[in-house]
Amino acid sequence: MRIAEDAAEPGQGGREVSAEANPPKTPEAWVAMLTDADRSFREKTYAEAKDVLSPILFAAPEHGIELHEASRACRAALRRRYPFEHAASSASARKSPLRSYTAAQLHALAMTRPPRELIVSPFMAKYESVFLYAYKGHGKTWVSLGAAMVCAHGEGGRFLNFEGVGPGVATLFVDGEMFTTDLDQRVEDIKKSSPGLEPGDLLHLWTPDAQDDAHTILNLFSEEGRRMLEDHIADIYDETGQVIEQIFLDNMASLLHGWEENEQKSWLEISPWLLQLRAQRRGNFWVHHAGKTLDYRGNSAMIGSMHAILKVARPKDAAPGASFDLTYEYTRAKPAGLQNFNARLEGDVWTVETTGQVADELIRILTGQGLSLRVIADQIGKGKNAVALAQKRLGLKPRKGDE
Repeated sequence: MRIAEDAAEPGQGGREVSAEANPPKTPEAWVAMLTDADRSFREKTYAEAKDVLSPILFAAPEHGIELHEASRACRAALRRRYPFEHAASSASARKSPLRSYTAAQLHALAMTRPPRELIVSPFMAKYESVFLYAYKGHGKTWVSLGAAMVCAHGEGGRFLNFEGVGPGVATLFVDGEMFTTDLDQRVEDIKKSSPGLEPGDLLHLWTPDAQDDAHTILNLFSEEGRRMLEDHIADIYDETGQVIEQIFLDNMASLLHGWEENEQKSWLEISPWLLQLRAQRRGNFWVHHAGKTLDYRGNSAMIGSMHAILKVARPKDAAPGASFDLTYEYTRAKPAGLQNFNARLEGDVWTVETTGQVADELIRILTGQGLSLRVIADQIGKGKNAVALAQKRLGLKPRKGDE
């Protein structure tokens, strides 16, 4: 078989390449030789390239190459040159919806995706999963609602040490227990303490007592409840044209009816939905309770898929009024400027002081003294989980028996 190479200039004849002159050793090499002979092959569309490969394929037996081997080589050539077009054209023939990629294909796909894009600095990017926990009354809603307002405000919005990045995203804050009047007051308190913070129409708030049907119960532990929330998100789009990109769920105890927090199997009912939200490009921020030890309630399965874990706890020596320490126990990314802090509400103004470096140094010293996790946790006023995560982050070897 011969393929004429496109002329370098209009009107000039092409050069012919003979497969017989230099017979290739493999079907792949044979296809590559013939397509390389066509100088314009790399500039062809996917459909045009298939037209070029078709006569090559059916001429294969004439040159001692099995038809099925030539077919495999032609498909491979299309995959290499047009990975996405080939994937789209062959999707209907696949038996499974699952897709895997070679390293080169994955790299090509990654180049089409935006890099990690912060929406709330310094810890939360688009489409990530975040887990925040605190004992009742220690400041969960201050932090989660404030972060949601910053998320919706975007550039220029600030609360505590959180700063908005970009134009702001449509955000849904789902509160499973606060009354409408209480949530409204908290929004106003946050705005009053943070001049200029205005989420506008991008922040959507849901509370149980503000529903048209008083019997409506949102239970995200059930498939029906999750579908109800997804339909509500679709309604927001139909009514406003806004695509919800960030969901805050405050809190797991009031929104996951029937969830057995100490049972790993029970969380497996929820985790596929968490991953599905991310695949749909919706970030999700989960708020949970701490127990009396100030560690999060439940089993560790629920934090396995999280990109960031935040702990909020009232300091032991705190004066009356709103006051809490915020600790970044884990962040999958390592953003600059990530520091733990203490926040105190004095009148209408929050006073914020960073504490991360001091706490890390104390953990470093006390671990070096061979003290147990429990003793270190008691001395610095944090939970054992927080100390263990800090030791791991700092590269410290815990006392034998604490591993």
